[in-house]
Amino acid sequence: MATFDRNTLRAWGQYLAIRFGVGIVILLIYFSVWRPARLAITQNIIYPQIEYLQDNESSFSIVSSNQSVIIRYSFRGKDKQLSYRPEFGFFFLIAVLVLLFVTTELRYYWMLMGLHLIASMLTYLFLLIGVAGASFGFILVDAIGGYLTPALTLALVPLVVKGAFD
Repeated sequence: MATFDRNTLRAWGQYLAIRFGVGIVILLIYFSVWRPARLAITQNIIYPQIEYLQDNESSFSIVSSNQSVIIRYSFRGKDKQLSYRPEFGFFFLIAVLVLLFVTTELRYYWMLMGLHLIASMLTYLFLLIGVAGASFGFILVDAIGGYLTPALTLALVPLVVKGAFD
């Protein structure tokens, strides 16, 4: 069994206490500030724009829910449903919390934020393309927001641990 001296244990204790403290602050900011802001963006900016662009002959319908904009549309004869909300969601939160314990370099946090910002812009662009009448835009919104962004977000952490960006 390995033995540690008191200084090593104290240093690890301080390291973990700081990380847990910052993690709690991030959780508080996420749930008390960002989630309501994200909801406000969805309900007060995204939904009114889509509703304004929708005409009587649109091949889709929209509904504003508590957390997202729900779009029902038809693609190749099948009815589909898309739940849209801006990025920087749950997977972003998990990646930030894990990165706290992995690295202190800010560039990885900037990479993560840049990834989500680009994904947000792309999903919004494809959402507008879908609203304009091209149903493949809705498919791409679902693919990027539902699969690509979470996969890239969760892949970033092991790549940082491995040192792939050094």
